[in-house]
Amino acid sequence: MTDTPSETPVFRSGPEELAYLRRRAEEHRQGAEKAADMGSRAIHLRLEQLYREQLGLLELVLPD
Repeated sequence: MTDTPSETPVFRSGPEELAYLRRRAEEHRQGAEKAADMGSRAIHLRLEQLYREQLGLLELVLPD
């Protein structure tokens, strides 16, 4: 058994990363709406929040 990851990291351009973060935030918002229990809903809402925070920070540093 090795300690190396089996997958290579994904590198995205700035616009690709913005689109990815928006898509993931939206997926988690929808997941929260569909969640059957409060625990799952809370996890989806927290992940949506984290993706949106990352999106906001990235928008600050990327040029227009």
